[in-house]
Amino acid sequence: MSAGSNIFYGLRLIWVGLFLLLWAGNGSSFGGEKEKALRLLLTTNKQVYTKDDLVELTLMVTNITGHPERLSFSSAKQYDFVIKQGDQELWRWSNGKSFAMALTSLTLGPKESRQFQVSWGQINRAGKQVEPGFYEAIGSLELRNNLLSNPISFEIRN
Repeated sequence: MSAGSNIFYGLRLIWVGLFLLLWAGNGSSFGGEKEKALRLLLTTNKQVYTKDDLVELTLMVTNITGHPERLSFSSAKQYDFVIKQGDQELWRWSNGKSFAMALTSLTLGPKESRQFQVSWGQINRAGKQVEPGFYEAIGSLELRNNLLSNPISFEIRN
């Protein structure tokens, strides 16, 4: 390599390093700091369902600080919901959906909340009706370090 190409290569590495440092620095507060700034609460509309009921899931995200919090997402997917039975994941709201690969953001003012709601028709990934039993739902905010809600348990009866 010539001296000129070494300098160009070195400058390119510096620019890439600066970009990565700024990019990581912008998101690094989304780990521990955002966990302290946000409260996630998952609720369902009932605790016991019959076979044909829709399970209504609501994820509430609240900024518990006294200042605005800007949430940055790496795609249009800002939240997700999972239904599990034991350790087995039966359903994920985002499965089979397409999301724009564009940076998106959401700003919550001091003490402001935002709700994300979905309905689950008691169908597993294979498209089959789930059996009666006990299930667990978890919501997530799809930040760089996903924030998970409280797990919530519910029952499906015949």
